[in-house]
Amino acid sequence: MHVLAFSVENQRYAVELSCVYKVLSAVAISPLPDSPAFVAGLVNVHGKLLPVANLRQKFNLPTVELALQHRFLWVNTSEREWLLWVDSVEGVQSCPVEQQVMAVTLPQPTTQLKAMIALADGVMLIQDLSSLLTAAEQEVLDNALHHSSG
Repeated sequence: MHVLAFSVENQRYAVELSCVYKVLSAVAISPLPDSPAFVAGLVNVHGKLLPVANLRQKFNLPTVELALQHRFLWVNTSEREWLLWVDSVEGVQSCPVEQQVMAVTLPQPTTQLKAMIALADGVMLIQDLSSLLTAAEQEVLDNALHHSSG
């Protein structure tokens, strides 16, 4: 599996490379009223209004102000395109199957993780983008996006 590795609050994360369109520099985010709490707002990317997922808020990490050094990962799930707000991007990495611990095999499985990779200096958490939103959050976001375009 090839992944794009990134960090948020000094923790390494990754998403499958096949889900990533581009890495973008951070830009100002427009508010999106009545959206899920972790949705920071919208950004216009080449004429598309994309929701921005604030992963710090999603993962219950300390909040920070958006800064020039931050990056947005333009990703695609089966439901929608997103921008993931991350601290930094480490690049493409290959994750051999023998190094992966699948999330479903953990003592307390989580739907947000696809797998974990043991690294020499820590752990990389591979996110399952299809579970970024709960069903309730999906409905709230759909309604907020509908009202913003209406």
